[in-house]
Amino acid sequence: MPTDPNKTEPGICGCGIPDVDQDNDSYLVCQDCNDTNPDVNPGQTSYFANPYGIIGAGEWDYNCNGVEELRWTELSYCDPNTMEQPDGWYYDTVVPACGDSGTYYLSSNRPCDNGDYFSLTQQCK
Repeated sequence: MPTDPNKTEPGICGCGIPDVDQDNDSYLVCQDCNDTNPDVNPGQTSYFANPYGIIGAGEWDYNCNGVEELRWTELSYCDPNTMEQPDGWYYDTVVPACGDSGTYYLSSNRPCDNGDYFSLTQQCK
């Protein structure tokens, strides 16, 4: 692999693109969708409640796969036949988008409406 700083010969990133990692997250600039933020990289497995980038126009694709992945996707409802209610967004008609909040129900293996309710912000990666 060439070590020339001007990248006149191929390397991992190809000619004209330096083989550097600006944010020190172990992904080169040509492999990383945002090489100025170490939280954003193709190996990211964590979820985040806030977008990265410019406030109001931020991005949610923390793992560089081109998709905003929601952490919690289930809706919660009471099944009248079993009187069981799964964990999920409480009686909401839609799952909140990245960074939006809603009421989340945590059943803790208790019958319908006897679990815990709390406000939760949707996290994404």
